[in-house]
Amino acid sequence: MCVAIAKIAGSKIPSAQVLENCHASNGDGYGVAWADGSGKVKIKKDFTSLDAMKEWIEANILQEWSCLIHFRQATSGGVSIGMRHPFPVTDDIAELS
Repeated sequence: MCVAIAKIAGSKIPSAQVLENCHASNGDGYGVAWADGSGKVKIKKDFTSLDAMKEWIEANILQEWSCLIHFRQATSGGVSIGMRHPFPVTDDIAELS
């Protein structure tokens, strides 16, 4: 089963220890979705390592934003960037830009 952390707007980014604990049991890939006030939810899931994800979150996710951090445990399907969550939920390709 996967692990997801929901960071609500105004709360602190999860500590490095929390992220490392999630990775220890769910290390098959990571993804982040966030709302930056633009009216769109953005997704990034091409991280090459836990350290790369932690550094990116610290540099790019502001405390006033909400975000979802997902740790995948592959129970079916391959272990690849394309299989990582979160997935966009739309049929309109124009909304994905």
